[in-house]
Amino acid sequence: SIYFSSLPQKCVTRQHSHSIMKCTAIALLCFLALAVSVHAKQYKADLLTECNLCMGVVGDVESYLEANSTYQDLLKFIQNDICTLLPSGDQEKCDSIAETVVDDLESEAVWGLKGFSSFALCSMLSICDVYCCDLPFRPEQVHVAVTGDPSQMVVSWVTGSQVPNPTVQFGLSSGSYSNSALANTTTYEHAGWHGYIYHAMLTGLTPSTKYFYRVGDPEWDWSFTEFSFTSAPKVAPDTEFTFAVYGDMGICDVSDMNVFSLTKRAQSGEIDLVLHAGDISYANGYQPTWDGYFRKMELIMAYVPYMAAVGNHEIPYNFTSYRHRFRNPTLESTGDADNLYFSYDYGNVHFIAYSLEKDVGLAPDTKPGGAQYEWLEADLQAANANRDQVPWIVMYGHRAFYCSSDDLLPCTIESTLYRHNLEKLIHQYNVDLVMQAHLHNYERTLPVYKHVPELNYKNPRAPVYTVIGTGGNREGTTGFTSRKPEWSVTRLASWGHTLVHSNSTALDWTFYDVTGETVLDHFTLIKSR
Repeated sequence: SIYFSSLPQKCVTRQHSHSIMKCTAIALLCFLALAVSVHAKQYKADLLTECNLCMGVVGDVESYLEANSTYQDLLKFIQNDICTLLPSGDQEKCDSIAETVVDDLESEAVWGLKGFSSFALCSMLSICDVYCCDLPFRPEQVHVAVTGDPSQMVVSWVTGSQVPNPTVQFGLSSGSYSNSALANTTTYEHAGWHGYIYHAMLTGLTPSTKYFYRVGDPEWDWSFTEFSFTSAPKVAPDTEFTFAVYGDMGICDVSDMNVFSLTKRAQSGEIDLVLHAGDISYANGYQPTWDGYFRKMELIMAYVPYMAAVGNHEIPYNFTSYRHRFRNPTLESTGDADNLYFSYDYGNVHFIAYSLEKDVGLAPDTKPGGAQYEWLEADLQAANANRDQVPWIVMYGHRAFYCSSDDLLPCTIESTLYRHNLEKLIHQYNVDLVMQAHLHNYERTLPVYKHVPELNYKNPRAPVYTVIGTGGNREGTTGFTSRKPEWSVTRLASWGHTLVHSNSTALDWTFYDVTGETVLDHFTLIKSR
C-alpha cells in the first residue's frame, strides 16, 4: 500500500487503461507481499531468507505468464496458494479481490510488473535490500541547485553510510578552498533502499562567478573529483543566459546520445541552467535506477544547476525518492511543503515549476481554492508586478495544457481539466511560456488562449505552450492525431533537447536533435520593453 499511497481509492477506472495497469500491478505486488510475509512467519525466516522466498513467489507468478498460461491459471494460483494462507474470515475477500485484479489484467492484456526482475520487485516491497553506493563513505551522485538568490547554491550528494560532518569545501581557485558549509542529512527506507543524502547551502557567493568545490567528510573521505559551478547571475532585466530543457529522460541507452550532447554543452559552459520537466530516470519505485541516473548525469548536474519538476513516474511511495533527493526552493518561494511545486528567479526570468501529479493527474489542489491554485495566484501576482526587474515569466511541469498527441487521454480529458482549472490564471498574469512534457514528442503552439491562437510571436497577449518530452526513454516516442489543431505549429516524434537564450526583449528557442548539431525547430518570442 505504501508504493502507490498517493493513489485515490478508486484508481481503477475503465476510462484510463494506464491507471488499470498501475493499480493491477500494485494489487499483484500486495498479493506477493502477503504470500512472502505469511511464509516468512511460518518458517521464522531471517531477512535474507525472506528475500529469497519473495523472489521464489515472484518467479512462480511470472512463470505462469511467460509459459502462456491462462489468466484463470493465475487466478487459481492466487486463490489457492496465497488467499488460503489468510485466516478463514479473510479468504473470501481475498478471493474477490483476486478476481477483480485478474479480470482487469486480462481485459487490458498487460502484465503490469513486466520489465522488473524478481529481485527488483522484492526490493520494491522492502523485502530485499538495495544499496546506493559501491563504497560506504565515498561521495557520489553530486548535483547543484539554485534558490532564487544569486548569492546561494545548494550542493547535494549521497553516501552509503552516514558520515558525522558532511561538508562542502569551496573557493575561487582549483584546489584552494577558503570556505566551507555543513550539510543537512536525510534518508528514507522505502523500497529497501540504504543510503544517506546530504544538502548543503552555500552562501556569500558573488553572482556569475566560477567556484571550485569538493564534498565529503574531513574525517572519512572526499569526492574523488573536484567539481565547479558558476553562481547564478544577478536578478536584473539586462541579464543574458541560456538554459536547456527537456522531460521524460530515462536511464536506459535511448537517452545516451542526448546525455552525451548535454554533457558537452555543460562542460564547455554553453548552458547555465538545466530544467527537467518531470519523469526522471523511470525508476518506477526501483531505487537503484535513481542512483544510476544521478551517476550518469553527474557531469551535467554537478556543474550546472539542475532544476527538476515532478512527473508521474516519481509517484511511487508518495514521491518519496523525488522529495528527498532534490532540495528545491520550496521554502524560499513558500511553495509546497512536500517539495512538489516551487518558483525562483534566475537572471531575468521568473521560473515556476508546477505539479499536476496529485491523485495521479486529477490534481485537485489546482482547483480554485486549492492549495496549489492559491499559491500559484499569489506567486504570479507578485511576479507580474516585478516585470521591471524580471521581465519574463516561464512555467514548466510535466502534464500538458495543450497537446495533440494520439495518446488521447492526456490531450483530451486531462488537458481539458487542467485548462479549466488554471488557464485563466495563466493568461490573467501574462505568463510568457509554458513548457510541458509527459508526451514523448515535441510540439510548439502559437500564442493561444482558450484554443484561439495569435498569428505571431511579437508581443503576444497569450502564452506559448511547448511539449518537450524528448529526453529519451524505453517507452518510445508518441505519435500525433491526424488533424493538426490551428494553434499547433510544429509536431515532431523525435528525441532531442531545447536551448533557450534569454535577454531583456527576447526568448530565443532552438530544438536540437540528440546530436546537438541539427536544428529541428526554432522561434523567437519577442517582448518590447
